[in-house]
Amino acid sequence: MSQPIDFDNNSPISADEYDRAAQLALPGYETMHTMVLACLQAYLPESADLLAVGSGTGMELIRLGKACPQWHFLGIDPSEKMQAFTK
Repeated sequence: MSQPIDFDNNSPISADEYDRAAQLALPGYETMHTMVLACLQAYLPESADLLAVGSGTGMELIRLGKACPQWHFLGIDPSEKMQAFTK
């Protein structure tokens, strides 16, 4: 069983490298975000409040917010380094 990644204490990459590493490691990473956006647009009202748990760098919330500026987002992440990067 592998050890969980703790971005505050034993991260193999820095917070600012996280999004690029995810794109390289996970085929379809960008497509997945496009599908999430399509699903949310199909099921949510025009104005919506969304909570993202484990929001990491906030990249996904930024992308969703640009596509749907009338939505309101709150992103939380257990990593203080990720939170700092997002701000």
